Amino acid sequence: MAQHADIPAKIAVMFEGLAETLELHRRLLVLDDASARREDEVYAELAAAWKDIATRVERAASRMAQQHNLPMGAHDETAWGDEHLRAFEKFVTAQSQVLALLKVAADRDQKMLSSMTGGTP
Repeated sequence: MAQHADIPAKIAVMFEGLAETLELHRRLLVLDDASARREDEVYAELAAAWKDIATRVERAASRMAQQHNLPMGAHDETAWGDEHLRAFEKFVTAQSQVLALLKVAADRDQKMLSSMTGGTP
């Protein structure tokens, strides 16, 4: 279990960064404008939600990471079924899909960050 903790730990940091970015974006809004006020409301709601999600994911990742010395208990191998395989397939497939999405997003956002800092992509 502990070997799987690094990924959600990094995801928690990513979600925290998203929440912080949304919250800081709100400072750019001119609240005399009705559309900006609506945007501010949505960004405030989303920033709070992502902050909460980040906190929960970080807690779960931390709990997973603490399990290095958890002894493996007895298992009933005859209880293994198709639902176990489907659940693990779902997990592995989603990992691959997230990896592909993150690659595209990271490349795009790295270019944007580079343009903000005057660097080259």
